[in-house]
Amino acid sequence: LLIELTHNIALLFGLTFVYSLMVPRINQLDLITRSLLQGTLFGLFSILAMISAIPVGNGFLIDGRIVVVSIAGAFTGGLSTLITTLIIIGCRLILGGAGAFSSIPSVGIAALVSFFLFRPQNKYTGQQLIRNLSMIGIINTLQTLFWIWLLGGEQSPAILRQVALPLLVFTPMGTVLLVFLLFYQTQQYEIASAISAS
Repeated sequence: LLIELTHNIALLFGLTFVYSLMVPRINQLDLITRSLLQGTLFGLFSILAMISAIPVGNGFLIDGRIVVVSIAGAFTGGLSTLITTLIIIGCRLILGGAGAFSSIPSVGIAALVSFFLFRPQNKYTGQQLIRNLSMIGIINTLQTLFWIWLLGGEQSPAILRQVALPLLVFTPMGTVLLVFLLFYQTQQYEIASAISAS
């Protein structure tokens, strides 16, 4: 499970890097178009993560969708985060299985947590950035495990024994590394833009 989850997070690294290359062009668009494009892109990233998900038990899928929605919540506006969330929930319901319903509140809450607890325009020190992102990752992992316990039915104890430790390691770590990468790329773009404007 640990190795497979590592591969899933590695996929998200590639997708995040691709998105960071698109940031200069995306930022030139008007607000509505930018929000629609960002929400759709992060939604597609999450679909790719779910397609390569790790099946656990009967109908539960472990993947990096919580990390994707955390990135969307942290770096995009409310509309694009909502679009990403709806795409993730729709795709997960289509995939079906016993774990589909527990994923709905966990994805929605993860979007809200990252949207309200992290703002890229704030001036964070490196230590503050890591602390905030770690907190977001831990909160989102714990609430995901809670919904599995609450809505997972008879399987929930066995599922939690399998996934609790890997998720507690990889969700915060993936959130920190991926958002840190995007935060750094965004700052570099802003610096380059300021130099060009002067």
